[in-house]
Amino acid sequence: MTKKGDERYGVPPLRDGKVERVLFAGGQQQLTLAQLEKRCLARLTRLVAATVIWPLDGYRSSWRIGDFNILIIETTVAPKAELYVQFWSEPNGPADWEVSSGHLNPALRKFIGKRARRRLGEMGFTVGGAANNSGRNVPVDNSGDALAVAREVLRIVHDAFGYRGVTPLVARVIRGSRTGRAVVHTTFTLRDTTTLLQCLGYDTKIFRKGRRPVVGGRPQDFQFAVVLDAPAQHTGAFHCLDFITSVGRITDGSHAAWGDAINRLNGLSRVARGWIDDGGNICVGASLSLMHGVTEDEIGHSITSWHRTATELRDGPPKPKGTRRKKPSEADDDPLLGDEGDGPQARPVVH
Repeated sequence: MTKKGDERYGVPPLRDGKVERVLFAGGQQQLTLAQLEKRCLARLTRLVAATVIWPLDGYRSSWRIGDFNILIIETTVAPKAELYVQFWSEPNGPADWEVSSGHLNPALRKFIGKRARRRLGEMGFTVGGAANNSGRNVPVDNSGDALAVAREVLRIVHDAFGYRGVTPLVARVIRGSRTGRAVVHTTFTLRDTTTLLQCLGYDTKIFRKGRRPVVGGRPQDFQFAVVLDAPAQHTGAFHCLDFITSVGRITDGSHAAWGDAINRLNGLSRVARGWIDDGGNICVGASLSLMHGVTEDEIGHSITSWHRTATELRDGPPKPKGTRRKKPSEADDDPLLGDEGDGPQARPVVH
């Protein structure tokens, strides 16, 4: 597994997965708390700090949003019986600290009695969750905090679990993420654009090559243009794809209806935007910026979403529900309509 980050996109190294460290090898009968600290405290402090401290200046270089770390300190006291203390940590928040209860593990119950539960309660732990583990939140912001927490962990192991050094004491670190790694595009060439459109089912034609190439697209009777913009230096590639199509034209009396339709489009669509150009054409466009990296699936989804939104307006602006056209006799008597032949005024369009 590679651990090298990708400096072009600010991607940190792939997470290490699982790491195991032996804190104490076992084989001793009467290990005191002081002896346990002498053997394990420094190493455990480093593990706690590495697990639960997320420096803000490490964002995008050593961690990303969605990353998490787990630290488990455990000892196997009988077959299928592991006593453990564990931490779950994510960026920008306290760590979740849990101590095993044995609730879901019958083999472990005899090792965690009333004395252990009472001792944990005195340390601020409360019982909860499906496993009935003892838990609390703990902020760890620096090495001093990590030292204090590591010392408390060893107190739990020694005083609550009754650990005296007979069995090995092991620490396991698990690094993971709720996010996945994906191939992203930061630029598109003219060929990239036509290839993707053809794969999505569109016929394409290159209208103009130059600083701003233009590609025409057509699925059946729906026509549109794509302008490649924001050129990348010396690559023949572009950071932005601008889609545009015309879905109608302003006619007498249609100003208000089209204005309402465009306002709704601009307020509801996450991709498309609408406007009326100087010639009275109703335009629906979308700008796809690839500057910071976009997956191929997301580009395709944005294109089909824009196409669907534009297609819904091809038959003219939707008529408001529950309304009917006034009869000529009613319109003549309505003072709000003014003189016969005056259409309603265009309403502001939100861009």
